[in-house]
Amino acid sequence: MTSSPITREEMWIRQQICGPDINYDLWKEQKATLQKWAALTSGNLFAVDVYAQNYSFASDHFSDLFGYKLSQLRTIEKQGDLLEDKIHPEDHDRMIAMQIKHSEFIYSLPLENRNDFQSIYCFRMQHVHGNYIHVTSRQQVLLTDRNKKAWIILGSMEISPDQTPDKNFRYSFIHRKTGKVFSPDCLLKTDKKTHQQGRRDTFPDPAGITKQRNCGSTAYKHSHRTQSSQKHSYPVGSE
Repeated sequence: MTSSPITREEMWIRQQICGPDINYDLWKEQKATLQKWAALTSGNLFAVDVYAQNYSFASDHFSDLFGYKLSQLRTIEKQGDLLEDKIHPEDHDRMIAMQIKHSEFIYSLPLENRNDFQSIYCFRMQHVHGNYIHVTSRQQVLLTDRNKKAWIILGSMEISPDQTPDKNFRYSFIHRKTGKVFSPDCLLKTDKKTHQQGRRDTFPDPAGITKQRNCGSTAYKHSHRTQSSQKHSYPVGSE
């Protein structure tokens, strides 16, 4: 018997954040600061609200680089997963699968270690002129609830200096305190090996924290477009 596919939304629900444990007045202040910083640097910044399961901020420069309407960016909370619409379909599917795998890894760690990572995704994004360009997106926890659970995730997106045509989706993450870099290669190999042998294997851990889990029984699958009536989230891998 196989297990049911895990979705990104189900992974986020594991946070179990409660309304009384978060401070939207603080987020409002932080959002104003982000808007000023993005204007000064012409940066592509975005944020995800894990509790509300939606994008909560997107800077105006997404309009210049990718052609989004300013009216959409300034009401991003109501636009679903709009910022994902211009990701190349192949890269989008791979990104979702990797987000789920990484989220499972993060949840295998003690709560006090879960917010110490920055995820780095490299993928193709449709430029305002219609062609696809390589971009690099870095994402990490900005705000937590009173129990130190990741609540607001901050992301940035910039044009990659490497525009090699045959280099499409890539992923890694960094432990921000130790500087150690982790690639998904051994994670994928471990997952395949465990599926074949049905045993528990040790997860590679850049923080030096050894955790064990059974990663052979979970199927990773998710449609890259959800119904507009559902809430959306952009899991960034830093729970």
